[in-house]
Amino acid sequence: MNGLLKTGLSTGVTGTVASIVTAAFLALLAKAEGKSALQPTNATSHWLHGDKAGAVRKADLAHTAVGFGTHHASAIFWAAPFEAWLARNPPRSPLLML
Repeated sequence: MNGLLKTGLSTGVTGTVASIVTAAFLALLAKAEGKSALQPTNATSHWLHGDKAGAVRKADLAHTAVGFGTHHASAIFWAAPFEAWLARNPPRSPLLML
C-alpha cells in the first residue's frame, strides 16, 4: 500500500474513532447537566440554523444529521495533519512519546 493511501485510511479511522468517542462523551456530559443527549450534536449545526440549534432536544435530519456530519468532518479534518505527521516520523514507544 502506498504512503498516501495508508495515511488516508489512517486519517479516516482516527477521525472516525475521535468523532464517535467525543460525541458519546458530550452526550454523557449533556445528560449529567440535565439536558438531552442530542443537544451537543444538534448545537453543532449552529452554522446553518443559528444559535437556536443548541436548544433542539430531539433527533431530526436538519439538526442532528447536519450536526453530526459537521462534527465528524471536523474530526477527520484534524486527524489529517496528525496522521501526516505520524507517517513522516519513525514509530516511538509510548514512554518516549511522554
